[in-house]
Amino acid sequence: MKKSSTLGSRIRAARIRRELTQQEAAAALGVHEVTWNRWESGLLQPTLAHLLAVAKALRIEPQRLILG
Repeated sequence: MKKSSTLGSRIRAARIRRELTQQEAAAALGVHEVTWNRWESGLLQPTLAHLLAVAKALRIEPQRLILG
């Protein structure tokens, strides 16, 4: 995965790599699509629990999301 500068952009890149829409990814986690969108846009930071769930759903190591 190409290094991205923000947590949100890394979440977005991982989601796109898995060929998921924001709606599909949000549904997999049980969060609202608006919440997912805000994570990707950087308007909201996911909690640690959500971040771990995002990593698991997108099949990526949490450290790669956090550190790039």
